[in-house]
Amino acid sequence: MTEELHVAGWGVGDHVLGRYRLLRNLGRTHWVYEAEDEVTGDRVVLKTPSARDLRHPQARERFVREAKNLLRAQGPGVVRMRNFAFMNPTCPVLVMDRLEGETLAERIERGPVPVDEAIAIIGALLRTLRRLHASGLLHRDLKPANILLTSSGPVLIDFGVSRSMQDARITQAGRLVGTPWYMAPDHLMGVSADASVDLYALSAVLFELVEGRPPFDLHYAQEPIGALLRRICRQEAPKSSSPALGDVIARGLQKRRSARYTSASQMLEALNAHRDHGRVSAHRSAFLSLRARPPIARPGLVRSRASLVEQAVA
Repeated sequence: MTEELHVAGWGVGDHVLGRYRLLRNLGRTHWVYEAEDEVTGDRVVLKTPSARDLRHPQARERFVREAKNLLRAQGPGVVRMRNFAFMNPTCPVLVMDRLEGETLAERIERGPVPVDEAIAIIGALLRTLRRLHASGLLHRDLKPANILLTSSGPVLIDFGVSRSMQDARITQAGRLVGTPWYMAPDHLMGVSADASVDLYALSAVLFELVEGRPPFDLHYAQEPIGALLRRICRQEAPKSSSPALGDVIARGLQKRRSARYTSASQMLEALNAHRDHGRVSAHRSAFLSLRARPPIARPGLVRSRASLVEQAVA
């Protein structure tokens, strides 16, 4: 396949890298296709930069960095990378597992998630983040659409703006890298990022899980970028209605970096503590409600002391 054909758009039935037959376009920002690996018979996902990005060396470099970071992130909770190659000197192709499941965004569309389910999802994601951060990698775009719920747990499926902690700045002045609804104020303003920006984003995801909506109601397409940034940075995050998770979410969404969680382990510990406290409180309430019930009368089984005495002396 020539570069000219690729720029015009891949077509269903085309073969890429000699072994992947394109089945359908998954319709994302980049060109993303479901394909069949004709060597193994497996279904896979192929991703490549858009036609516009292919014409810009910086965009191609970002795509190559995404592939390198995905390779670095390999492990539980991250989509498996199968291949990375160039169709020609300017056209990189990333091949990943085709996973079954729905995105967290699709799950939230059906309504708020029960607290126990939300804790399980966020707990698993925190364990994944703990591993990524320990390797010096930041995701920088945690949001429900980038999290796939599979039979083995939640999986991160997009590392398009991930960066090393040593190089985690916005790449171009005035250009957002990430999704504003889930971005910490310091991240929005271009301050060098650390683990707290991922934890802020995950706290926003947790809020959305239990409330059914994001913590900030933004109209990104209609609002000037400057006004949007100022509102996110100045507006206090709303309180969650969840008694079990409100404190965890409130700390995670603090404006000041120093007031937020500093590590995935710290947030996971707080999440587990509130989960265990909630279970103890529920058990205690159930126990107290049982004690408050009146005794159950059992006719024919309870006999007065007087009747027993009368029977004994008869």
